[in-house]
Amino acid sequence: MVGASQLREVRFVELQKKLFYHFEKGDFERSLEIIQTAHSEFPDRIDKTSFWKCCLLSVQGDLEGAVAELQYALNKNYWWNPQLLLQYPDLKPLYHHRSFKNIVEECQCILEREREKEKASAKIMTIGNTKATSKLLILHWRGSNIKDFSPFWLERDDITHYSFTFLQSSQLFGYNSYCWDDSAIARCDLQQSIEKMDHNENPVIIGGASQGAALAIEHALLQELYTFKGFIAVVPAIKDINRFEDILKNQRPNNMKGFIITGKKDHYVEATKKFCSLLERYHLPFKLVEIKGLGHFFPDNFQSLLREAIEYISKE
Repeated sequence: MVGASQLREVRFVELQKKLFYHFEKGDFERSLEIIQTAHSEFPDRIDKTSFWKCCLLSVQGDLEGAVAELQYALNKNYWWNPQLLLQYPDLKPLYHHRSFKNIVEECQCILEREREKEKASAKIMTIGNTKATSKLLILHWRGSNIKDFSPFWLERDDITHYSFTFLQSSQLFGYNSYCWDDSAIARCDLQQSIEKMDHNENPVIIGGASQGAALAIEHALLQELYTFKGFIAVVPAIKDINRFEDILKNQRPNNMKGFIITGKKDHYVEATKKFCSLLERYHLPFKLVEIKGLGHFFPDNFQSLLREAIEYISKE
């Protein structure tokens, strides 16, 4: 059963999807309405809603308003990873703004202080049918957590048919958000989660989005920690194609398939296609779904694609 807390998270994800859709279309008026709705319904998610509003104001040229929105959230003890602020394309107009630089510096100080204070440990959350034959281990994207990320994967019908185990990294990224930046720590987190999973005789499919998808692919191919049945990669953030080629040269996974979802507007789409060419060269079966108009985000029909992916990977 989906509890009230999970339904609330699903609602937040729905608003986020709507926002990104209208923002991509350049409908800034509708985007602002959605942000205001999210801010009203979720006063505890100012880290997200203020960041979204800042991006919206920035691309519209209201630099003072954009900086003021970040400062508003910062004054309420919400903060962001400095890398996110300095690398997010929508915030580029702010890069030389003195107040923006001050905010970045303050966030850097907070990050260093929080990393010293919080010795985070990996967390796992299992939802669904524990007796299901299809079991999935899911890795969140960079700058997220299992509470925010899990609703993208969960639908009422799927919860009764599959078992989902979500792994949250132990590496702090920002306010209530985590990442997989250190590969050695990520490996340890993954190993601990596999040891805790009740996979019995049913093989596990590993999946994820963005940075989590790239990590899922890597460990599916390596087969060091566990022999996964296959991988599901949503808009994988593939940065080093040579890393995957090195793995495939030395390790040929048997009885494994990949299912990859990307968007024609995703900034990693070309790297994803090169990776697929690599899989072809090493005769590893996979299916690529490239969606028109999709950027670096989940597609609207992800639930049907997820069921298709599980069926494709599970079929002998």
